[in-house]
Amino acid sequence: MRNWVLKFRARRDERMAKYDILREPWLPLLKKDDKLEKVGLMDALKNAHDYAEVVGENPLETASILRLLIAFLMDAYRLENTGDRKRLYKAGQFDGQLFEDYVTRCIDEGASFDLFDEKRPFMQSAYDKEIDKEQKPVAVLSHALPSGNNHTHFDHRLETEHVLTTAQCLPKILASYVFACAMTQGYPSSVNGTPCFYIFCNGETLFETLVFNMMSSAEMPKNKMGEPAWRSKATVTPKEQRAAVSILEAMTFMPRRVTLVPPDNDGYMRKVYFQQGLNFSKEGSWEDSHVACKRNKKGELYTLKPDTSRACWRDLGTLAANNEDKGANVQPPVIRQLGNVTDSEAIVDLQMFGLVTNKAKYEDWIQDRLRVPYQILEEYDLGAQLRKDIDAIESVARIVHWAAASMNFKKADKKDEFALQIQARFFDAMHRYLFGNYLKKLSKADVTSDEWTKPLIEDLNNQLQKASNEALTSATERLGFSARGMEAAATALRFAAFRRGKILREREWWNE
Repeated sequence: MRNWVLKFRARRDERMAKYDILREPWLPLLKKDDKLEKVGLMDALKNAHDYAEVVGENPLETASILRLLIAFLMDAYRLENTGDRKRLYKAGQFDGQLFEDYVTRCIDEGASFDLFDEKRPFMQSAYDKEIDKEQKPVAVLSHALPSGNNHTHFDHRLETEHVLTTAQCLPKILASYVFACAMTQGYPSSVNGTPCFYIFCNGETLFETLVFNMMSSAEMPKNKMGEPAWRSKATVTPKEQRAAVSILEAMTFMPRRVTLVPPDNDGYMRKVYFQQGLNFSKEGSWEDSHVACKRNKKGELYTLKPDTSRACWRDLGTLAANNEDKGANVQPPVIRQLGNVTDSEAIVDLQMFGLVTNKAKYEDWIQDRLRVPYQILEEYDLGAQLRKDIDAIESVARIVHWAAASMNFKKADKKDEFALQIQARFFDAMHRYLFGNYLKKLSKADVTSDEWTKPLIEDLNNQLQKASNEALTSATERLGFSARGMEAAATALRFAAFRRGKILREREWWNE
């Protein structure tokens, strides 16, 4: 009798499980006084002007939460043009009543903001006994927990040992969509293909950040605005091909079919239905407002990917202003359209989030902030010069790597490791120079002058020579002073100086 009662209560609790993401405290925000608190989605948006930023458990969750908030705002406000967005920015805060009306309209259409709704669980798929056959450990939702092929992580417990609170689940579900990679068993990847960098313009408050990263219909003319996942009545069928997506559909795209199993009696989540979801078959046929792209030799666009061996600042040229009809790089629209919101000439705070993958495995996540004068992001000539400058830095860095490897004759198997350490010293010096002085000088350059690039090139060339010499000198000191070592070092330095000199002279010739 007792067992029957317990089973009945468990089934009853499962049917009655509720979690309203609009009101329940799941969204992690940092206040202006640096205090962290969790609030519901409605409080987060109504009081966004009082918060500093979103702070997820890891960078992937932070970026994914931002994407959800932005999609919610874009659908609620439906801004038509740049004037609408500028007026919203000048208002200084969001309209709470507008959100209440929007939620009412969504619910009247059949949408639900409950994680455990039987018919339309928020940002999930309703349980279907014909499709959802196997429950999996809740660890599969998190990039930070060991599961499947991703067993080497910070936490070395078995995947079946992990539990989550209900408040932790939604950020992890969102991150599993935004940063989905092509996995085993034919799992489709995210709407942007292999996980790429997502770039956001930060403001002084969460309100400013969200307005900076919202887009009006006029600012995204390549695709229709459409509707987000929670308003869509379409079901997620495993591996279903989608050849086209609207803006809001893409921002809430579900490449995984996820259904939470309600918490146990202790309140913890342990199981989830998790399998293949939607598959966007035309990567690159839509423009993501938070993604930068490069163009290959065939003229095809591909998204900017994170790399653990490459610091974010080295891709700054991709984010700078560019003539998109001719250039090899495409700015994220949120950067390109930032001037529509504010006329400020202040430094722009860019935040980049990325997941480094190797096929089905997660290798690392990256989060970085770049502070860049707005003029460089707006003026084509300044952006073009910056790309040339960074190309020169990369060219000299390759010379430093080659020279350092040539010096290290003692341990052949350690050549590359040693060379990378010396090259990193060079990159550190150039990073300090660019963000300490050079970008400011570049932003103030008078592009109407015939020789506006000359002092900039001379200044950077001197720094390239100085930084590379200092890096290679440190290499000779670490390798010792044997006769053979001194001979190897002298030869490497001589050839490095020759190759570097050729690059610097070509820069001066090209711009005169």
